[in-house]
Amino acid sequence: MNTAKIMGLTFGVFALIVSTPAFATTLSFTPTTVSVVAGQTFTTDIFIDAQGATVYTARANVSYPADILEATAFSFESGWIILSQPEYDLIDNTNGLLIKTAGFANGFSDTKKLGTVTFTAKKSGVATINTTDDSLIYDLNGTNTITEQASAQITIAFPTTVQVPSTPGLPALTEGSASSEEPIDEPGNTNAEVVANVANTIPNTAQTAVAGFGAFGIPGWVIALVVIIILLIFGGWWWRQSLKKKEDPLVDLIKGEEKTKNTEK
Repeated sequence: MNTAKIMGLTFGVFALIVSTPAFATTLSFTPTTVSVVAGQTFTTDIFIDAQGATVYTARANVSYPADILEATAFSFESGWIILSQPEYDLIDNTNGLLIKTAGFANGFSDTKKLGTVTFTAKKSGVATINTTDDSLIYDLNGTNTITEQASAQITIAFPTTVQVPSTPGLPALTEGSASSEEPIDEPGNTNAEVVANVANTIPNTAQTAVAGFGAFGIPGWVIALVVIIILLIFGGWWWRQSLKKKEDPLVDLIKGEEKTKNTEK
């Protein structure tokens, strides 16, 4: 009789175990593969699939390589009641660990988004983001129902170098281009034209001299006025000289005859 009772009890327990549904919740990232360049910011979402079990509390412990990635922010999806105690709420970029914990009122048995993690790629390489075994998803009895952790792979490339074209130089003077040399001995030239021609023929050293005087604190307008006066005086003298050179030969002959008559007298 005792043996029969033991066998019956064992069969009953076995039947109870078989008839009890096996709930298994999972954590996952979306997207699971990301390609970025160094210095770029990207995000990944954490999802919980309760697979029919009613769960109420979730803690996601996310590990990442701190030398390649930096976690900069986390935002919870609406509907979660955030638990902000230090051991349940952490972003540690020295050790590459993020912990976020929250509860869901009345629980859920389908797929829910826990929140979004924002990362910045620090350098090129391949980084793997994982939820660790310290992650928890509790049912009403306080049982951890996680059977599968989340994982994502991040590929970070070197940033593309943009080649900035160098500024092209000034085009060289070609045949037919304006020249800085202008005739100054034309008879029809006015005094203003002569002054302009003289100014065009003065070397750039004049500009250097003006800049030099400016270094001594002399106002720029004073220097400019002095230079203009010098140019006018020099231009007027040059214009008079050019008129003398272009005098009519007949006038020279008359002047010569008058000079001869005066000598004879």
